Amino acid sequence: MLTFFRRLRQRFLEENRITRYLIYAFGEIILVVVGILIAIQFNTMKEENDKARQTKLLLSQVLIDLKADSTRFEELYTYYAGKSYAMQRLFAVSQEEMQISNDSLGDMFRAMLHFKRYFQSASTFESMLATNHIQFIRDNQLVDKLMNYYGVVYFSVSTELYANIVAGRRSDISQSLHYKAADRILPDSTYAQLPEFVLSESRPYKTDFTEMLKEPWAQHFLVDCLNQSVYVFDNLARDKVRNQSLANDIRRYLKN
Repeated sequence: MLTFFRRLRQRFLEENRITRYLIYAFGEIILVVVGILIAIQFNTMKEENDKARQTKLLLSQVLIDLKADSTRFEELYTYYAGKSYAMQRLFAVSQEEMQISNDSLGDMFRAMLHFKRYFQSASTFESMLATNHIQFIRDNQLVDKLMNYYGVVYFSVSTELYANIVAGRRSDISQSLHYKAADRILPDSTYAQLPEFVLSESRPYKTDFTEMLKEPWAQHFLVDCLNQSVYVFDNLARDKVRNQSLANDIRRYLKN
């Protein structure tokens, strides 16, 4: 083929057909340009397909992360359900509706001061953002769901607010006439920053919890914690639904 075009060009020059030669030369340039554009387009498509495949692999990992989040939701549901039950019994004692041994009250009061924070498994999603793989997801609704799920974590916010309520009552507890510092009920501010801070038990308690729970600040504290526990459960339920919905959408996308 190259030999044919070379001979054709040589013949045009020998016969002094300048016009035809120029037309031929122009055509040859067009062919070269078209060939280059096709090669560029092919490489671009290949790169995009490679990126799309890598993005699907990352989405498969996101599914694993979502499963980890789901497992964590179940663990924290059990944890905060126990806490809510303890607070309801404490409130009943504060209203003199029931009697419970002092050590049992101490255990429940400690449970009210415990808290566990929730942290998403978001490393894969953050990697997708950092490497710009998210732009190769060919489903805008799925992209929106990913951004929403990892952008706003309602459950995490509600557990942080619970921790703030507990921290705000430290002085009230320590200043109560019925509180005994030897029981070490109050969390140390350093350890309280840990994701899964839990106080160690110290029985028998010297604090008179029955009397302390009758104090106005204690009753307000119980009401605040109970109200916040409702908020915690509502947001937990919301995030569980969002988690499952996103996981289902990713599975459908990966099947295409």
